Amino acid sequence: FSNVIHIAGTNGKGSTATIIFQLLANTGKKVNVYRSPHLLSFNERIFLNNKKISDKYLIEVLEKVYDSNGKSPITFFEIFTAGAFLAFSENPADANIIEVGLGGKLDATNVIKSNKISIITPIGLDHKNFLGEEIIDIAAEKAGIIQSNGITICSKQEKKVYPILAKKIIQKKNTSFIYGKDWIIQNKIMSYK
Repeated sequence: FSNVIHIAGTNGKGSTATIIFQLLANTGKKVNVYRSPHLLSFNERIFLNNKKISDKYLIEVLEKVYDSNGKSPITFFEIFTAGAFLAFSENPADANIIEVGLGGKLDATNVIKSNKISIITPIGLDHKNFLGEEIIDIAAEKAGIIQSNGITICSKQEKKVYPILAKKIIQKKNTSFIYGKDWIIQNKIMSYK
């Protein structure tokens, strides 16, 4: 599948995914969404063509993934991600919104190499035992979702995060929209610089 909007960061990933989903769906676009975690049911993690995945279809795709995996080790997040991606491939949409589970570079969602848009929400000190002790280490992990020749949108970040993101954006030849440089929000109105 293509037309991927991949979202990484520490705070605001789920809200960003939901807002983009609602905006696109309300303009008549068909949208697939993969989010985590869920609040009430596993089905909340996967939306296909603007609707929450059914219990029956969710079980069907997870069984296919489980069977094709054989006896190889797999985590809950990996099997669920593979199930979502199988469902996406079987249900083409105008856009596929994917929220990173943890980090970015080594996240199970980062097998997609056709990101059209990478979004980096505010990065903070999260999952230090996996991502690194310093915010610049964590930023480098999150920047790992940025793919070649795409678009990267960065929200407001701590100052030391921007050079890490900018280096990856340049390396991957992305068009960028960076908060404070290319756009700002003043008095709750967004404007381009």
